[in-house]
Amino acid sequence: MQFFTQLPSARDGFLVPHKKTQKVLIAGITGTVATAIADHLLSQGHHVFGISRDPGRAARRLDPRISLLSWPQLSPGFVASTEITAIVNCAGAPMIQRWTHNAKAEILISRMQATRNLYQLLRSLPAALRPECFINASSIAIYSNRQLPVDEADVPDMDQHFFQSRVWHQLESLVNSLQVPKVRTVVARMGVVIGPDEMMRSMLRASRFFMGAVLGSGRQKISWISHRDMARAIEHLILNQHLHGVFNIVSPQSTTSAGLSTGIAKSVSRQVFLRLPRGVLRRLFGELADNFMISAEVRPRRLANAGFVWELPDFDRAVQVAARQLGFPASLPEPTGSATPATCAPDMAAGQRGIATPRTV
Repeated sequence: MQFFTQLPSARDGFLVPHKKTQKVLIAGITGTVATAIADHLLSQGHHVFGISRDPGRAARRLDPRISLLSWPQLSPGFVASTEITAIVNCAGAPMIQRWTHNAKAEILISRMQATRNLYQLLRSLPAALRPECFINASSIAIYSNRQLPVDEADVPDMDQHFFQSRVWHQLESLVNSLQVPKVRTVVARMGVVIGPDEMMRSMLRASRFFMGAVLGSGRQKISWISHRDMARAIEHLILNQHLHGVFNIVSPQSTTSAGLSTGIAKSVSRQVFLRLPRGVLRRLFGELADNFMISAEVRPRRLANAGFVWELPDFDRAVQVAARQLGFPASLPEPTGSATPATCAPDMAAGQRGIATPRTV
């Protein structure tokens, strides 16, 4: 029997189950997104197991409460004996690297192979011993370029000219083809994750020395989410057993490329004076420059309808929090409120009307 409690921050009439301690297995545990998820789950009293290609090296940089194992050590016996309740698959080679032929092959193959291995593991278990939930990380880059806002109701076409679109289409197609009975499947399309990672540290340092720059025209729409809200959203999807399918893991309020650059600069009391045109980005980063040029306003309709409440829906505030966590001095006043559930309501209503049919780790 499942007991429910009314949360004061949830929308009227929405009931959320009491938190039950979960045993979560995370593949690709050393990635930025996976580490943020693990840290949050541990803070909420859940047990975390992490799969890494090099558990010894991972142990030196991760929370010691995470139980680590290698891919060869992963077995049906391990999953059954530890009573894993959920699997979160974040495995794959880093997306942000120069997209050479070999790098692109590794980015795709590493994700496809990890997903196949995990589903093979699930199929080898008796139905009664299978984890209740399987969450596979994807990306809102699957939407590619969009002129109008999109949400989960919009079926994205593969953009043959954009590498990320091809990767995520193939991965999601694989997940759809491999689903296992008695295992709830969720595809988490991640937006740009704003948090205290090394990429944010580099951008803050550049801005501090007036080296921050607007990429391209600056008008590209960027859908993002704070690293804490991202991790909270994953926990929300694990705990609520009626949720399945595709979820956009983004904030209700998008920003632009110029807004991203100026928000980062503002957090260290600076302005942005530089602009890098598309041609310069192409010469610097090659095909990876396409990643900075795509534009799509992605809305989290299903996440909002599931009663999720964002703690950091404001981009400038999210960057400021990340900057402080990285040791940069504060430049914005402290927030006066806590979580903000209402900011997404107009967007969600628009999404439900289907305003767009023909678009962060």
